[in-house]
Amino acid sequence: MKISVIIPVYNAEKFLHKCLSTVLNQTFKDYEIILVNDGSKDNSGAICDEYAAKYDFIRAFHKENGGASSARNYGMQFAQGEYINFVDADDWMELDMYEKLVKASEGGVDLVMCNCKRPSDDKGNFNNICYNLPSGYYDRARILEHVYPCLVMQEHMDFNPLIAPWGKLYKRALLVDNKITFDEALRFCEDELFSAIVSEKMQSFYYLKDEYLYIYYYNPNSSVTSFNAKKWEVYIDLYEKMRDRYADNKDYDFTRQLDILIIYLAMNAATNYKASKLGVFRVAAEIRKIFSHHYVRRAFENFKYPQLPKRQTTVLKFAHKNRALLYALLLKR
Repeated sequence: MKISVIIPVYNAEKFLHKCLSTVLNQTFKDYEIILVNDGSKDNSGAICDEYAAKYDFIRAFHKENGGASSARNYGMQFAQGEYINFVDADDWMELDMYEKLVKASEGGVDLVMCNCKRPSDDKGNFNNICYNLPSGYYDRARILEHVYPCLVMQEHMDFNPLIAPWGKLYKRALLVDNKITFDEALRFCEDELFSAIVSEKMQSFYYLKDEYLYIYYYNPNSSVTSFNAKKWEVYIDLYEKMRDRYADNKDYDFTRQLDILIIYLAMNAATNYKASKLGVFRVAAEIRKIFSHHYVRRAFENFKYPQLPKRQTTVLKFAHKNRALLYALLLKR
């Protein structure tokens, strides 16, 4: 079997039929589907069972809610394919995605990635999302040249371009042999640590830069965009795990990337207060705590500003100088 398709399912009854339809109608057919119902409270579990009863290559599992990382890890235990593909239950894909990814995997590369697109309106229009990497095949030398400089963080203050787990084929042996799983303790940005470890361990990689084959549904009410007062605590945990793994790497100096990471996480945690119902002075007090953290202050020591748009540079300067009230006022405008 070539591909194990792992789909975490949580309260996805509105989307799951469409998602599964685009998997079932793929032009490439050598795959299994592993549905992991992660404690859904709607009809998702019954839908999973319905498909598992109808198709012998679909298996449905049910577990208590533990989040997407927990569901993906659970599904990986049962995967039998040469490659693993992760799909979010509210997303879908072009019908030739697997065919094109499998063709690019010939020779047994560790990872194959295509681009994705996001619906821009309800009229069938999309925004294409392209990653800041050259197209084509990568051996280990090319990985070191192009992927390592953005393995932790990109210079323009964005995550590793390989961060999203979907739109990819991961060689199962790479994950199993290196014991790579999603960190279930991280409730946000868990994909960042997973993708960094995959990028570190892979020996070969293929990027289909001109193919926009995965359609990512943007949920404005997701945990990424909603307010969570514990977000900074989780970000600190993420940073410490990344620092402990990459601060003394023998193949590459990740010092600047780690500095950019903690500054980005601090700014993201501060911006999270835009969605809170707190008053501006309380928000400013919370932001001041974040920007005063010793990890953030150390990262800003002798920090060279990256080339960013004017507004981002202004906000970065507010963080650098700990102008928490100005930052809060900007958020509440």
